[in-house]
Amino acid sequence: MHYRVRVCGERAKRAVCLLSRGKGSPIIMRSFAILFVSLVLVVSCDTANEYQEVTATRTVTPSAPLATTGQSTDRFGLEFAAPHTHEHETAARFAWDTPPGWTELPVTSMRLANFRVANRPDTQCYLTVLPGSGGGVVANINRWRAQMALSESSAEAIDNLPTIPLLGQEAAYVEFDGTFSGMNDAVGSDGFKLIGAIVVTDETAVFVKMTGPAEVLEQHRDNFKDFCKSLREVSDDESEQIDIAAPYDASSVGENLRWVAPETWRREPDRAMRNVTFTAGENGEVECFVSVLRTHAGGMEANINRWRKQMGREALGPEAIAALPRLDVLGQDAPMLAIAGVDGSSNSDWMLLGVVCELPDRGIFVKMLGPEAEVERERDRFVEFCQSLYLAE
Repeated sequence: MHYRVRVCGERAKRAVCLLSRGKGSPIIMRSFAILFVSLVLVVSCDTANEYQEVTATRTVTPSAPLATTGQSTDRFGLEFAAPHTHEHETAARFAWDTPPGWTELPVTSMRLANFRVANRPDTQCYLTVLPGSGGGVVANINRWRAQMALSESSAEAIDNLPTIPLLGQEAAYVEFDGTFSGMNDAVGSDGFKLIGAIVVTDETAVFVKMTGPAEVLEQHRDNFKDFCKSLREVSDDESEQIDIAAPYDASSVGENLRWVAPETWRREPDRAMRNVTFTAGENGEVECFVSVLRTHAGGMEANINRWRKQMGREALGPEAIAALPRLDVLGQDAPMLAIAGVDGSSNSDWMLLGVVCELPDRGIFVKMLGPEAEVERERDRFVEFCQSLYLAE
């Protein structure tokens, strides 16, 4: 494309410069180009006539999805804010509950939620949301089938697939066994499984996909369905609450929190909304993390009873909470909970250990969750970890 335009003054020069560099979205750029060229050819200037050749071209692609992280009920039971929120081109925000045994990984331009499953690097689950139809259900399911070295399925067969709840609708649900090659892998992985769900709304196409060894995915099939069921859109009001409840970042007072971790615990990569995360147990199914909030997030009683609700237990009154065993954490008399029950993601025979420490300027929450027998084996190490917390000078 080649324009010869009349430039009037310094502001017009800067506008032409932006136009030539391709700043802005494609739609805005095309509209601006037409309008700008029309105007500058007919508007006269008091200054001397100047001309500038605009010969640069550039293809401008839509911006990658923006991710902003919110507060999670699956982390320490705070229900006043949504678990995670992500804003993308459609302006929709999404929230979800992270299943036990899943480790959150950094998001990417195409993955609004990204998880490692069962602490295995070869097993993953992720959420992708695209504007429009994203190619449609049939094309994407057959794309998944190709990744598993399977032949295409007919549109009629795909229309008759089972469904699961996703964003208030019924999503097409698939399970494929085969040799997984992914999108770019040159060598396939035998004995793999793909579990996926797709729903196309008026504005977006939503994809949830889990891949890994078949025996692992079969153990996390229910977790996958629970994750899909928990996925929801978040209102602006909830987003505002998320900002209020955000923990201290690295530049705030929360950075001076220190600890001594058991040698058998494995530290996980840094994750949003947590100061530190560890996994423990034979299969890494036990998770322990620390979160620091700017407030007491509703108070001691509310947070303890949120944890109890998560495990399917009734609320405790003030007298029962006062009778809970105490630990000396950061110089405070902090209550400790040990709750056996059914975790909110339908895991039976699980246990939650939790400590709530209220300092004058913040709330500190330490939580361990996992299979009951394994958590019991970690109980003494959990207590030692909580008592090791200190504030560096």
